[in-house]
Amino acid sequence: MKKQKELSQLYQAGKKELLKIPGVLGVGFGSKETGGTTTDITAFRIYVKKKQALSKLSPEEQIPSHYGGIPTDVIKIPQCKADHCQDLGNYNKVVGGISISNLNNYMEVYQNPEPSLVEYQFGSIACIATIDNNNDLNKYTFLTNRHVIAAQGGQNGDTIYNPAIALNAANQPTVALYEEDDEDDENKDKVGLPISLNAIGTVWDHGIHENYPYEHEGQVEKPYFIDCAAVKIDTCISSWCKTNCGTNFKNEIKGLAIDGQNDIVGIKHITAADEQTPVFKVGRTTGRTVGKIVDYDGMAEFPDFAGVGTCRNIIIVEITEPNCNGEFKFSDSGDSGSAYINGEREIIGIHFGHSKDNRRQSFGGYIYPIMHRLGVTPITSNNADQVQDARQEAPVILTSEQGSNAYFSHLKLRLRQDATGKALMEAVETYRSEVTGHVNHTRTVTVAWHRNKGPLFLQHCLKSSRDASHFLPKEIEGISFVTLVDKMIEILKAEGTYALSKTI
Repeated sequence: MKKQKELSQLYQAGKKELLKIPGVLGVGFGSKETGGTTTDITAFRIYVKKKQALSKLSPEEQIPSHYGGIPTDVIKIPQCKADHCQDLGNYNKVVGGISISNLNNYMEVYQNPEPSLVEYQFGSIACIATIDNNNDLNKYTFLTNRHVIAAQGGQNGDTIYNPAIALNAANQPTVALYEEDDEDDENKDKVGLPISLNAIGTVWDHGIHENYPYEHEGQVEKPYFIDCAAVKIDTCISSWCKTNCGTNFKNEIKGLAIDGQNDIVGIKHITAADEQTPVFKVGRTTGRTVGKIVDYDGMAEFPDFAGVGTCRNIIIVEITEPNCNGEFKFSDSGDSGSAYINGEREIIGIHFGHSKDNRRQSFGGYIYPIMHRLGVTPITSNNADQVQDARQEAPVILTSEQGSNAYFSHLKLRLRQDATGKALMEAVETYRSEVTGHVNHTRTVTVAWHRNKGPLFLQHCLKSSRDASHFLPKEIEGISFVTLVDKMIEILKAEGTYALSKTI
C-alpha cells in the first residue's frame, strides 16, 4: 500500500495530466463507482458534464483506464441540493447537532394582531469555536452554513434561535400566531404553535458560500468550496467571578457517541490517504449517521444559489449504515451546518448539502479553509484549557447546578415543592436566554439594566443563593431592588416576544 506522501504526489501528478483532456471538469481521488454504487477500489474520479460512449469521443478526448497504476472512474458531476428544514425541540446548552434558525419571517409578524401563517427554514450547529486574536471574555461562537444564516433574508446582527415548535396537521414548517386565550381549538389543531424561541446568539460573520482560495501547509493553493458562517453565542462572562451567566455551551456534539464520547478531540485536514475513512455526522433531521469518504477532492454543481456554480475540492461522503429512519441517506433537509467528524473524533469539515443524483452521498467543505475565512478556531479537548472559565455552567439564579452547595440545593427543592416557586423556575428557564439576549444586545434594555444597578444586584443574588448569611440589599446607590424589577418588567414587556410579555 502506498504511503500518504506517495499517494499525494501521484494524485497531484495525475490530476495535472488528466485535466488536460478536453471535457474534464475536475479530478478527485477516492472510491471507484460501479452502477451507482461505490466500491473499495481507489481511483482517480474524473468529473465531466455528460458521460459519452467511447465511440463518440475523439482520441484526445478519451480518458485512460489507469494512471500510475491507479484506475480512473468517469463521473457525471452531481447536482447539489442545500439542506434546511424545521425543528421540534430546543436545549439548555449550545452544542453541535442541534437545530437553529433566524426565524426572520416569524419575528417580522409576531406582533401582528391578526393570526398569520409563517414559513421558515432551519439548519444545524457544527461546533463551538473561539474568535482568533480576541482577548474579550465574550469571544465564543458556533459554526454553521451561510445558506442557513442567509435564509429569509438573514444578515449580520440577526438573532439566531434554537426554538421548539409544534408542527401543523400536515407536518409543514408553519407557525400560527394568535392570542393565548383564542378559543378556536379547531384552528389550533391545524397550525403549529410556538413553544419556546430560545435565543442563543447573534450573527457575527455572515460568511460565504463560494470557492475560497486557500493554501494548506505543505500543499499548493487551490479553491475550496465552503459554505460557512459564525454566530456569536450570547454568553455573559463576568469579570467579577469569571463565570458565564449567559447562554450555556459545551465542546460536545449531541449524540455523537464515538467510543461513548461526544466531545471533539482535535482538528484535521484530510488527504488522499484518508479515502475510505469513516465519517460521522449529527444533524437536526437524520440525527447521527455514519459514512465513509469516497472522494476527498470532489466536485458538485450548486444551482440553488446564483453565482456559486461548481463547487470544487469538496468532501464527498457516502452512508454505510442506515440512519435512524432506516434509510440509506447520510443527510436530509435540516442537517445543513452539521460537522463531519472522523473516527478519532477530529473535525474535518462542515456539511452543506446532499446529491440530487445519488441520495446515499452528501457534501461538505474542509474545516481549515472555513477557519481561515471566519478567523475562528473550534474548541476541542486538546485546547480546552483556553476556555476553562467559559465552559462552566451558567450560574443563573435557581436554574444552574454550577457551584451549587447544600444551601443552594435546598432552595431549589423548596421552590419545586411550592406551586408558585415551581412556576417561577419554569418561567426563568424558558425565557432566560431571551432576556439575556436583550440585556446584552437591545440598547433600551441594556441601558435600563445598568442604570438601575442590575449587575450589582445580580452579584448579590448569586452570593445569597449560595450563602445563607448573605442578604440582598434593599438599595444600591439610591436604587431599590423593587425599582430595578419594575423597570425591567416595563422594558421587557415592550421589547420582548409576545410569549414573554404574556408571561410577565
